[in-house]
Amino acid sequence: MIHSCNHTSAPLCASCQEENHRETRKKYVDELENEVVWMRSIIDSITAILDGQEVSEFELSFPLVRRIADIKENGWNGLGHVVG
Repeated sequence: MIHSCNHTSAPLCASCQEENHRETRKKYVDELENEVVWMRSIIDSITAILDGQEVSEFELSFPLVRRIADIKENGWNGLGHVVG
């Protein structure tokens, strides 16, 4: 069954509400998946640093990755002022 409405104001019919919910949920899931990929890349970069491997300048552009690299290279005393 094909459903098409031309809603110009609320309330939406049940079918349109369901479609709206599906679109919102898909957007939320897509954003969450992107966040997980981003976090995984940071974890991979930190793991590489701790294993003694070099990481790219792009990876070092993430503050947490840079901080771990600095700690690995200079030790805790080379950090200077630490917030937190």
